[in-house]
Amino acid sequence: MTASLAETTHVEEFRAQELQEHARVLYVALTRAVESLFLTWTGRAQTNSWGEMCRLELSPGVHRTENYSYEVHEGPWEPEHVETNEEKAMVPRAKYRELVLGSLGPQSLNVNSEEAKPFSVTEMLERKPGVVLAAESDRDVVRILKSAATGTAVHKLMELLKYPSRDLMNRLVSKWFPGDEERVLASVDYVRHCKSPPLAEIIVNGEVEWGFAVLVEGLLIEGQIDLWGRTNAGQVWIVDYKTGTPEYKEKAFEQMSLYALALRGSGLVSKDETIKMAAVYPFAKDVFIEKELSREATLAKFGLKAKS
Repeated sequence: MTASLAETTHVEEFRAQELQEHARVLYVALTRAVESLFLTWTGRAQTNSWGEMCRLELSPGVHRTENYSYEVHEGPWEPEHVETNEEKAMVPRAKYRELVLGSLGPQSLNVNSEEAKPFSVTEMLERKPGVVLAAESDRDVVRILKSAATGTAVHKLMELLKYPSRDLMNRLVSKWFPGDEERVLASVDYVRHCKSPPLAEIIVNGEVEWGFAVLVEGLLIEGQIDLWGRTNAGQVWIVDYKTGTPEYKEKAFEQMSLYALALRGSGLVSKDETIKMAAVYPFAKDVFIEKELSREATLAKFGLKAKS
């Protein structure tokens, strides 16, 4: 009976956490609007939906409050095609902005500009000296998107290990991986019982999907760490989950070396602490471990030079 109550509590905590995250996404969406914002839905707003969370007066017409005003319209409407020759200037998000940096050599990464150029970690890996990018026509987009979706779902399952609910885990695996439940649950158990590093401790003590933006030698590097944290003994670990095979583990450690720079830059890891990195392959039931490189060695890998 005690175990059942504890499991129920963990499930409730997880659901409350997910609802809070759902509300935070709504807040970000609302506060990023510059001139106007549109919310649309059909029928009545469902419980815990964004429409229901807004707590708006939904009678047709204009509604004004102290800080904003909004207008409610009710359908049905007929689709209308509007022809216009007016051109509107658009400023794409930084991530999709054309980065005019010349060649892919080391010198192209040392940008002398007052404005920091934004790079994702993926872009940094692709722009390493000597790396030749595949043409868009050569990329299997469907495979890439499927792999990304699988990776996202696996990361969520590993996060759930913080809340020891077998029932919730089994239901989600059945929902996300129909027909592949046995293999996925075996990979989760592998992570749960891994001792080197003690992944269960790091998950409980650490931060998952930790986003960052760090300025490194004039470059603004943006990324997200799957998991980082400390063991019960205080050792700092960066963990990167990989759903493929260990064939490209070198790239995983290059990726984590940038993560280590971000952690150092954030001040969350002190100078006298060491950082260890683990590339975890749950489906292959394998883990590879390396120590953090020095800052100079990491910069050299990406053709960067420390400023004197």
